[in-house]
Amino acid sequence: MNQREIAKNLGVSQVAVSLVLRNPQTTRVSAEKKSRIIASLRENGFLNSAGMKRSWAAGFITDALQSRNDAFIHEAVCGAEEELCHSYYNVIFEVFRNRELNVFKNRQVDGVIVRSGKALEYLLQKDEQPLPMVLLNCALPGVVSDTVMPDNRGGMLKMCQKLLDCGFKRIAFLGAAPQYSPYSCNYSERLSGYLEFCVNSGISPLWENIQLPVKNAPENFRAAEEIISAWEKLSAPPDAVVTVNYLYGAVLSSLRPALAVGAGDNKIVAGVRGTPRFMLVQDSRAMGAFAAELLMRRIADPQRKHVRLNCEVALQSL
Repeated sequence: MNQREIAKNLGVSQVAVSLVLRNPQTTRVSAEKKSRIIASLRENGFLNSAGMKRSWAAGFITDALQSRNDAFIHEAVCGAEEELCHSYYNVIFEVFRNRELNVFKNRQVDGVIVRSGKALEYLLQKDEQPLPMVLLNCALPGVVSDTVMPDNRGGMLKMCQKLLDCGFKRIAFLGAAPQYSPYSCNYSERLSGYLEFCVNSGISPLWENIQLPVKNAPENFRAAEEIISAWEKLSAPPDAVVTVNYLYGAVLSSLRPALAVGAGDNKIVAGVRGTPRFMLVQDSRAMGAFAAELLMRRIADPQRKHVRLNCEVALQSL
């Protein structure tokens, strides 16, 4: 129904319907009429489930480290746009820069997809009623929200099994310190997948973390060299290594070109020449689409149970 049809169906003036639509808190319409008008506006999609006027826009929030030029972000935004268009929604993309987000001024969006841990912390500190939110490849301990993540455990199991099928029997794991990515559970879940594989396959686990919170720096090479040199002195050194991310996989491949290396994700890092033998590929476009679908469901039903969706990770030979 359009506004004229709603007014006719309820037996009220179109002016009353317009007043309520512009401001659901208006006192220029009686409480009884306003209640019926709001119910009809909700039913016909003019107001969201919280009784707020729909903006017909959804926010996609990242931070300066995850700009629109980032391959993951670009594909995820495209996936979100493709899904949201089915609900006649637009996407407003914004980079969080440690100040108030523009999409929250005058409530420009009906909900947000959040890829930035810093933005998530900011949103959790806001006193006003929170907008419907979905976390995309982003998490903080104790935060309850709809979340879309890659299948880190399943992907690591898949890659370790591939190395085992290729004849490698002593598979080690090179991980990262927790502070490397404080807003993600990806690294801990990939380690859990590796340890589960070791138990299931009867392989003795061998793993170490690079204790650095920095990326793509000379220190990564020195730290990786120390770890791999120590492993090579063992009576049964590893014949293959899986790494928690692509950076560490490329670093190891650069240091030991003959070593079989599998990289834990497909975020290829410029400036590192080594190429792992395998890498896990996240379908970021699908992840963006799933995040948009969950956001539409959350907007329609703010009280429904929160869910986490794990997207399948593919294994690619390089």
